[in-house]
Amino acid sequence: MSGETSFVFGLVADIQYACKGIGHTEGRAQRYEEVPQKLMQAVQIWHRDAPKLEFVLSLGDIIDGRSTQAETDEDFSYIKNILGPVASTSKFLHVLGNHCLTVPRERLIDELRMPGSYYSRELPSRWRLIDSKLAQEAAHFKAQHPMSDEEPQMADWNGGIGSAQSGWLNEQLALAKLLGERVIVACHHQIGQGAARKTHMAWNWVELQQLLVASPCVRLVLSGHDHMGGYAQHGHVHFVTVEAMLEAPAHTDAYAIVEVTQECVHIKGEGSVTSRQLRV
Repeated sequence: MSGETSFVFGLVADIQYACKGIGHTEGRAQRYEEVPQKLMQAVQIWHRDAPKLEFVLSLGDIIDGRSTQAETDEDFSYIKNILGPVASTSKFLHVLGNHCLTVPRERLIDELRMPGSYYSRELPSRWRLIDSKLAQEAAHFKAQHPMSDEEPQMADWNGGIGSAQSGWLNEQLALAKLLGERVIVACHHQIGQGAARKTHMAWNWVELQQLLVASPCVRLVLSGHDHMGGYAQHGHVHFVTVEAMLEAPAHTDAYAIVEVTQECVHIKGEGSVTSRQLRV
């Protein structure tokens, strides 16, 4: 990779643990019972490399959710304990996903030490991370755009940005421009056309993609949600969907170490996560 390393971080998407056996969706296996061991292996690597990691980023859906709140809470406590070596520090950053909200939002924010439902963080070498939560705040938009063949993204399992967060996002992009920063955006649902299936895009992805591509600061958008992963580029912005840990093949993990320089973002995938070298 070209250039001196500016910072390094750990990356994972859709851990989505639940205390249940293997499930099947669209012919793909969802290996719930294998998630704890896979996550333990990833945590060991992140903990070992902690001195050089700026943070560890989880792209949402830390659990799947079960039929009762007590069972769901039990799953959350179990997976949080596995994350302990990294989740107990300010280095662990989590993006809220649709399955995450089977646990009360306040508990998630408190126990995962999140700054809020969405937040911005300054990074070394004039980079900035913006966590843009896509959830039910865009209910007004959804009410005006029922699911159809033309808008398959309007499924209930997706989400969008409401007016309050949209204003905040514009402010963050303006601040980054003023400070001469480059930006990584993290959100659970993909907003870059072609980087995920149409049925797994954010509700108002069209306007969000336009906003991010129009910004001279945004270089990379990281998402989960579509478990198969994906990639697209629009203008100077790379849109990456990270493959789900939940659906990693048997005896295969799914996480990454990401190295950032002033010229390149190198996603070093482990197991089923695709490695990518992206010019920025």
